[in-house]
Amino acid sequence: MPSKNPRDLQRALVSPRFSAPVHRQILSLGQYTANTTVVTAPRFIADRRLVVRELWVAFSAIPADADGVMTLTVKAFDVTEAADDVLVSAQDMETLILVANKAYKLTLAAETTENERTLEVGDTIRVELISNSAVIDTNANVSIEVVYQPLQTL
Repeated sequence: MPSKNPRDLQRALVSPRFSAPVHRQILSLGQYTANTTVVTAPRFIADRRLVVRELWVAFSAIPADADGVMTLTVKAFDVTEAADDVLVSAQDMETLILVANKAYKLTLAAETTENERTLEVGDTIRVELISNSAVIDTNANVSIEVVYQPLQTL
């Protein structure tokens, strides 16, 4: 009986993109300021090539603002372009946050051919806490979690 060719085990392996470990880092952002855009200093610094997979946000209290809107924007500063790439675009926190101290997944902006979610060494992430009101009724401390995967060089 002739022998069969060995099964191609390479096809059964998981892609390196999905087999890399997932890392998480929680960033404390402080609070909103009425009628101001608070731009945080870079809170996350890429020390290796990586892809941002998810962003989560939590508030210590349910945000409330009767005369305005409280939004959150997340930007990645691309060192090679010397420009910001938007990861989360002005998401309304009063609509999203319904329970204090609970994490909510942010909606990532659509990725284009620039691969905005891929960070190179030295790229940074910062957050804008935007309020367009005279007085914030219920303010809270804000934290976000960055879920990312280092990219393997094969």
